[in-house]
Amino acid sequence: MIEEELKKNKTMETNRFLLRPVTMADASAMFSYTSDKENTRWDFPANQSIEETKRVIEDVYLRNPLGRYGIVLKETSEFIGTIDIMNWSDGISAEIGYIINKSFWGQGFATEVSQKIVDFCFEGLGLKEVNGYCAVENPASARVLGKIGMVEVERIPNAKQFNGKWVTFQHFQIKK
Repeated sequence: MIEEELKKNKTMETNRFLLRPVTMADASAMFSYTSDKENTRWDFPANQSIEETKRVIEDVYLRNPLGRYGIVLKETSEFIGTIDIMNWSDGISAEIGYIINKSFWGQGFATEVSQKIVDFCFEGLGLKEVNGYCAVENPASARVLGKIGMVEVERIPNAKQFNGKWVTFQHFQIKK
């Protein structure tokens, strides 16, 4: 059922955004933020080349597109990031994750698209809980998760290593 719903909902909209499949045509816009160390510091190592970004699009977004959305600002048609529904195979819960070009931070964009995805997880997919994770050192993402109704349920020490340093993650959750 979840796969069928994701297939039927390849695109979604909010007031300001079109959420749609990522395509190879998005490579340049994606590289503009995935190559920026500040933008990627809590998610993954910055991409070193446009070819690397194209490989990610091929290996992640084209090979496994269900639940993966490009974020496009309706007003300008700019591709500004991605938001994904992950780890949904148990049919009970899922995880959301997003990255937005830092040129668009601080405008409520992450909150708007995250709320849309959480609502879809509950109403469209019939899930019972949605999880989100962020580094303790990333209070902006913690605020986004709080604004969409998630509460912190635990801290996970040494959850991931970034630039040779182990990072503690906050685990947030919302239940239907």
